[in-house]
Amino acid sequence: MSLNLQLNYDELSRLLDLLPFLNNIKEVSLLSDIETNLLETDEKFKQELAMLEKQCRSEIQVVEVTNCHKRKKEKDYDSSSSPTCLKKRKRSKFTKEDKEVLINWLKEHEDYPYPNENEKQMLLERVGMTKEQLETWFVNNRKRLLPGKKSRKTPAMLECEKFKQKLVEKMAVETPSPTLHNISQ
Repeated sequence: MSLNLQLNYDELSRLLDLLPFLNNIKEVSLLSDIETNLLETDEKFKQELAMLEKQCRSEIQVVEVTNCHKRKKEKDYDSSSSPTCLKKRKRSKFTKEDKEVLINWLKEHEDYPYPNENEKQMLLERVGMTKEQLETWFVNNRKRLLPGKKSRKTPAMLECEKFKQKLVEKMAVETPSPTLHNISQ
């Protein structure tokens, strides 16, 4: 029995020696769990922070734009004083030749100064503009260069006028003019 007790004592002694090691393993495992939780929490905080920063940036932009518009109304406004303020869009400049081509087209089509898609394409090939610039040019210059024309005739109206004019001419040729002889009868 003493041998048996001796073995149990040896085993118990070894187990007791392993106890600090097992405690360390347990602590490492616990630390690993804590670290994982901290990383997850840190990621959530980063996402929330990014969302808050985005909201703040958009709110700041709204305030800056509002302030910019207020300052533009002031007489002594200097756009260079505020780099965040909206800058005026750069103005497009077209060549003199481009303008002449468009003005000539506009004058030639004074009755109906609205180019169709084919005419726009032809004009775009002759001038250095985008389609949007060309359309804007026509909107502005119909007002500037053709101010006396209040009502414009559509292509259908022009066709009706031509038809009416031909009809009147045809009727004048076919219908004899009244004479004294026709009236008395």
